[in-house]
Amino acid sequence: MRIGWAWALLACAAACATAGRGSQPASADAHRFVASADHLVGVGEGPTMELARRRAAAEIASQLGGRLRAEGWVQAESERSGDKSIERERIGEHIQVETDFARMEWVEVVSARTRGEMVEVVAVLDRRKAARRLRAELDERAEGLRAGLDRARQNAGLLAQAQALQLLEQEREAIESARRLLAALSPGEAWAPPVLAEMDRERDALHARLRAIEWEICLAAKEGADLAALFAGRLAERGIDAKSCGAPEGERARLRLRGELDATVQRMDHPGGYPFFCTTRLRYRIEGGEASLEAGGVAEGLRSGAHAATDACARSVGELVDDFLQRIGWLR
Repeated sequence: MRIGWAWALLACAAACATAGRGSQPASADAHRFVASADHLVGVGEGPTMELARRRAAAEIASQLGGRLRAEGWVQAESERSGDKSIERERIGEHIQVETDFARMEWVEVVSARTRGEMVEVVAVLDRRKAARRLRAELDERAEGLRAGLDRARQNAGLLAQAQALQLLEQEREAIESARRLLAALSPGEAWAPPVLAEMDRERDALHARLRAIEWEICLAAKEGADLAALFAGRLAERGIDAKSCGAPEGERARLRLRGELDATVQRMDHPGGYPFFCTTRLRYRIEGGEASLEAGGVAEGLRSGAHAATDACARSVGELVDDFLQRIGWLR
C-alpha cells in the first residue's frame, strides 16, 4: 500500500509580507547543476522567499515520481464607507504534491533573485548525498521493525499477536515508501531487508490461523435480529466463519463475540440528498479463554446515507465490520 506524502502550501498575496524578499542577484553558476546527473534542480517563484523555496522543492519532488496539482483563485471583496466604495482583491494558490519525498531539509537553495514583485529561487537536491542519508535511515527503520516483530511474537494469544502485528503495518508502509524514494534517487539500487519477507511470512501464518477459528456471534441489537444477522453476514463476506449464537460446537477452536449492536437513524428533509442516514456502534467482548486477549472494546460505523433506512444501515454495518476487524488485527 502506497503512502503518499502531501505538501499543502497556501499563499495569499494580500496577506503576505515582503519579508524574505532580497535584492541579491542570481548566482552566475546557479544553473551549473542542470547538466549533472548527480543533482535534481527545481526553480520556484513567489511573493516571498519561503514560498519560492517551497515551490522549487515541490518541483524537485515531482521529478521523483510525485504528482503535482496547483490551483489558483482570485477573490474580490468590496465594502462601502460613507459615499466611498472600497474594493480589495485577494489572490490565493494551493499547491499539492503527492510524493514519497518528504525531506525538504535536504534541498539546498543555490540562487535567489528578485524579478519585479516576485522572488525566484533555484534549489538543488544532491542525489548521492540524499541516497546515503536514506540508506542509513532505512537500516535504522529495519532494525526497529525487527525488534517490533520479535515483541509481537512474545504475545501468548493469537489475537494479541495479530493486533501487535497490525500495529507494525504503519512502520512497514513507511519503509516501503522510503524504498521507492531510494529507487528514484538511485536508479537500479535495490534495498530489501530480510525483515520485510519475514514479516510477510508471519502475517500470512497468523491470517491462516485466524481463518481456522469459528466465531459464535451473540449480539443484542436494538433494531432487532435483522441488524445482528446483517453484521454476521458482513463478517462472513470478509472471511470469518460466523456461527449463530448457541450453535453446537465442532472440532475447530471457537471464539464468542458477545455485545450490543446499536443503530441511529436520521431522516433528512432536504432536496437532492439522501433522505436517510444511519450510524452503527458495537460494544463487544471476546470470550474464549485465550491468554493475553483484549477483554473488549467499541467499534464504530461511519454515518452512511441511502434512499432507504435499511440500505443506509447496511452500508454503515459494512464500515462497522471493517473497524471491528481492524481492531482485532484481521485486516492487512
